[in-house]
Amino acid sequence: MAIKLKEFYFLRHAQSTANEKRQMSGSSWDVKLSPFGHSQAEQVGRFLAEAKLPIQALVTSPLVRAQTTAAYAAEALKLEAFIEEDIKEWNFGKWEGVPFEEIKEDFFSGKNPPEGETRTQFQNRVLQGMNATLSHPCPKLIVAHGAVWMILQEMLGLESARIENATLVHVKQSNHQWILTELFSPE
Repeated sequence: MAIKLKEFYFLRHAQSTANEKRQMSGSSWDVKLSPFGHSQAEQVGRFLAEAKLPIQALVTSPLVRAQTTAAYAAEALKLEAFIEEDIKEWNFGKWEGVPFEEIKEDFFSGKNPPEGETRTQFQNRVLQGMNATLSHPCPKLIVAHGAVWMILQEMLGLESARIENATLVHVKQSNHQWILTELFSPE
């Protein structure tokens, strides 16, 4: 199954308290934004208010760090944020709260998190959530997570590129190829 729509905007949530400490935080450890994360979310909100992008709907993960980031975007865009359960972060099981450096090798080698979702389960869930999100053909902003972005890149055949917290990208299909444009990255 493939992603149905041809265009969307993606915003990775602003810095969380776990990002600040370089800890793994998936869907079973719901952390909030750090003070710096709130500053990043304010910056992206100001950008969205000034940029006048053609965004007509806003969809967010149910996790607090994404919903809080989405609230800044919603205020700037004068839109209501809708929640899509299936675009929440990967359930990292026993990796939740562990310093990223301790599991980095296992993570990038493709190992599944112990007592968490398998990579295939996560990928299938994200695909289902994206297709539900994109089923109505209007320009949408999706506020989600780093691993969701990683899986989307794989599914769309985009060159692998990590996006930092509070980074906004535009993803569009042209001539049967997906094109990524970074629109905003906070200071």
